[in-house]
Amino acid sequence: MEKEFEKYIEKLMLAGLGAIIITKEKAEKIVDELVKKGEVAKKKGPDVVQTILEKGKDARNEIEKIIEKSVMKIHKRLNIPTRDDLEKLSKRIADLEKKLKSM
Repeated sequence: MEKEFEKYIEKLMLAGLGAIIITKEKAEKIVDELVKKGEVAKKKGPDVVQTILEKGKDARNEIEKIIEKSVMKIHKRLNIPTRDDLEKLSKRIADLEKKLKSM
């Protein structure tokens, strides 16, 4: 169940990121149009492209943080054990098995 939940959340996250992901080529195309319209000076074009890419990266990072917090809240609310919880239980079981074998 946890894997399905993780896949669902990942799909949602990717869909959200897809809405703001901009490639260098797309940014250059947008800036070229702005240069043609005279809204951006040609020599400033590369700086504008870089700014667009940086803002896109910042937005993606912010969305990832928000989604991660939301997923953690949902995870806690549903009382689903975390990977850490499962690893601790596995270790406890292994320790108990060793004790039983030594008896």
